[in-house]
Amino acid sequence: MKIAVIHDSLNNGGGAERLAVYMAKALSESGYDVYLVTMEKTNWLRLRGIMGDDVESYFKGEVIIPYLKLPLSLYDRFNAWLIRDIVAFSLKVRSRYDLTIVTKQYGIPILADIAYIHFPDFYPGVESLYYPERYIKNTFLRIYSMPYRLILKALLELYKVIKYKPLILTNSSFSKAVIERWLRTPAIVLYPPVNVEKYLKYSSNKQRDNLVVSIGRIERAKGLHVIPYVAKETSGIKYAIVGLVSDHKYLAEINELIKKFNVEDRVKILNNLNEDKKLKILSRAKVYFHPMKYEHFGISIVEAMAAGLVPVVNRMSGSWSDIIKFGKYGLGCDGQDDCANMITYAVNKYDQLSKIATMRVRDFNYERFKDNLTRILKNFLKIQRI
Repeated sequence: MKIAVIHDSLNNGGGAERLAVYMAKALSESGYDVYLVTMEKTNWLRLRGIMGDDVESYFKGEVIIPYLKLPLSLYDRFNAWLIRDIVAFSLKVRSRYDLTIVTKQYGIPILADIAYIHFPDFYPGVESLYYPERYIKNTFLRIYSMPYRLILKALLELYKVIKYKPLILTNSSFSKAVIERWLRTPAIVLYPPVNVEKYLKYSSNKQRDNLVVSIGRIERAKGLHVIPYVAKETSGIKYAIVGLVSDHKYLAEINELIKKFNVEDRVKILNNLNEDKKLKILSRAKVYFHPMKYEHFGISIVEAMAAGLVPVVNRMSGSWSDIIKFGKYGLGCDGQDDCANMITYAVNKYDQLSKIATMRVRDFNYERFKDNLTRILKNFLKIQRI
């Protein structure tokens, strides 16, 4: 059977791209012929360096869909959806493959057989959850985005009445609840695979500092600006923010807060670290802090738990519901003061809490992902008689 895995670009090498690659790996190992359909030629050498895996071998071939990127980012999403998921899908994809799986969804999932939706961020108004200062306080952006929202609302109404809908997969019960509420269609939770074995060997290290680590792109949606305040309220604890800079203005704001709260000696921003340096930091830290509100899942949280860190996450997230299990395997917090208290508690109770957190991580390894994916796929093919 020929299966097309459809993803805009694998070159970012982020969580969505890892999901696409390991889905292809699982399908390939299960005997299927997997092809990548993408809008940008994959830099396989770079991707191998990021993932540390022979990623190209999981695909039988790569099909590039020509795409002219628009300078207006909001409308470019709709443009990409129209070209990739509607025009190219109908003319170039559907007739060539027995099964189609979209692993990064730009817009309403209409034509694919299976769609893995990390979070329905194409839903009208979702962007204001992550960037309220842009879309609530900024009159120009509200006006600018109004036609886009009207288009999406019309497409959503169409989606609700069409007879055929793809099988929807998602990364957490948090995302599942939102999808089922907003799209009025059922979704199945399939946790993304995490290379926990790579990190577990560091969990036995007992020589640790009172160090808190946060890993992720440095952008406003990640909520990293709370860290300087939390540092001010937690004397004797150091903080490391590790990640690539996506928003230089936001980075400047964080640096200003670090100076304002006089915590330059305890809060360090480390960008462009290679994997070895990141692992070294995790091996000597005690706590992993993930302040992002509305986080869908959080692969870096599982990785840190496997390395022996105690997780402290935002309670309004899939991390809290699906990884931490509402406090069973880690700690949750809401406001800045609450986060400071939870981090202090995690540092003081590290030995006890770390053992509990590490127990959870094997539920997210690749083999578990592969077993669940193949089971879901077999049931789907049986029902559809493909």
